[in-house]
Amino acid sequence: MVFPAGFLFGAHGAGLMSPSGSGPMDLQTQFGGGFGLVDLGYAFVHKSSLLASFYAGMGGYGTSFEISSGQSQNFDAVLHNPQQSSSLGRAGLLIGATLALDARLPLGTAARAQRSFLSIGLRVSGLVGSGLGGWTLSHGADATNGPVLGLNGGFVAIAVGFGSHQRHDFQAR
Repeated sequence: MVFPAGFLFGAHGAGLMSPSGSGPMDLQTQFGGGFGLVDLGYAFVHKSSLLASFYAGMGGYGTSFEISSGQSQNFDAVLHNPQQSSSLGRAGLLIGATLALDARLPLGTAARAQRSFLSIGLRVSGLVGSGLGGWTLSHGADATNGPVLGLNGGFVAIAVGFGSHQRHDFQAR
């Protein structure tokens, strides 16, 4: 949300889902994760057709790794020997900064001083994350000697969205 004075408040996130893969001894593997941030910032250009802004956020991330035989098992056999699969996870704190540029294309006609628009934008972001503890098994026990994994790096993204604004909210800044 962009306030009339140009201040921003919002949130963003993303998820990662990988296709199943083959591991050693014909085991099946799957990796996934996601992150989310609450953002505060400022729009240094805030016009009806263009929005340029910088914002920073704080949140968290989580990852999971699953490994299993991938084969059907008899229910009683699983109860007798439940060691058929394992699920590992890790979570952490995350901070990020983003530079954004959005072109706003008007949709339809203005109704009651409101105007709808299609927004097409570009984001350049950096993330720094630190893990909270180590890897854990699905039942909560620690998985020791695991790889150190933090969500650190940058990305470029294309954003598409819809919104509306009041015509009197915009001034050249």
